[in-house]
Amino acid sequence: IKYVTFDQFLLKIKFISIEILNLIKQYDKIHFIIWGKISKSSLWISLLYVKYFIANKTELEMNEFNKKILIFPNIFDSEKEFNKNPALKTMCIIFDDMSYSGTQMISLLQEAGFYSETSPNYKIYLALSFISSYALQQITTKFPNTCFFETIEVIQSFYDILQQTYKNDL
Repeated sequence: IKYVTFDQFLLKIKFISIEILNLIKQYDKIHFIIWGKISKSSLWISLLYVKYFIANKTELEMNEFNKKILIFPNIFDSEKEFNKNPALKTMCIIFDDMSYSGTQMISLLQEAGFYSETSPNYKIYLALSFISSYALQQITTKFPNTCFFETIEVIQSFYDILQQTYKNDL
């Protein structure tokens, strides 16, 4: 459990966006997964990332970047598009603010089919600023090929805190 200021949160997004920009050179296609209702955080989080993408690219680089990007509401549709030409290296990015229990991310990842776990050309990245140790363990256990950015911050979960507080009683 951690209090995060909006400035700290924006700084994480900025660092992850730089990681994304450095990685996209390795991919032919970039699939943005912007899921949920318009009132959900994944939409406004993805807009914050786009702001940093634009700020860190020249106009020419942005035109090339835009040619690679497709936007999907779910992983299933992203995989259908990938299946049309599986030789293209595809980076699928799911945007969200954080994952505390891992439940939402696991639910999204369960939409993924064969390719995300078996194809070397289709990689799913979670663009999360913060993730609890519990969520990280849950996601990596169920979906070992899911990728995380280096600047993601792992925070303690409520379970971790209880375990530390009552370690002698457990």
